[in-house]
Amino acid sequence: MFWMTFSTLLWAAPAPVAVAPGAPALVFELPAANPRAATALVQRDSVALTALTGPMPTHPHKAVVVHFFQTQDGDGAIAALERIRRRFHDKGVAVLAISVDPPDFSALSSWAATRSIRFPVLHDAHRIVSSRYGVKTFPLTMVIDGDGRLFAVGQPTPEEFEQELGAELEGLLAQSSD
Repeated sequence: MFWMTFSTLLWAAPAPVAVAPGAPALVFELPAANPRAATALVQRDSVALTALTGPMPTHPHKAVVVHFFQTQDGDGAIAALERIRRRFHDKGVAVLAISVDPPDFSALSSWAATRSIRFPVLHDAHRIVSSRYGVKTFPLTMVIDGDGRLFAVGQPTPEEFEQELGAELEGLLAQSSD
């Protein structure tokens, strides 16, 4: 299990990303391999982080889960993310998956189409966004709060993924309701 939040920053191991919890999240906009899911979330076939969180979001959320992955990682985390989406959607949490697979957009679109994924799967074909965040190992999951700040970064084991991510989201939502 590994989750680092702003409160654990003082004693935790070095961050697996270049942006530390508590710092502003880096903005991005990426095309969705499953445009129907993106359109349901932001009324466009690409998703910009600024549409969901930060100072003036057009579709404000209390938190955004950003999951960097490769399709070869398997479907366990993607299925868990779909369950997280269902569990937290009505609580103001958006889920985004960012594939860093090679630049074959049609292959990623086909991959997404064969799964029951109702959250946007974005394509960072040239790893620009993942590089800006300093992500070096995959999969990696981040939670960004409603103010556009990185709340948590984690690489839990597949067995712990859903439970640990759920606990981080519950903690963030409890803080935002205070």
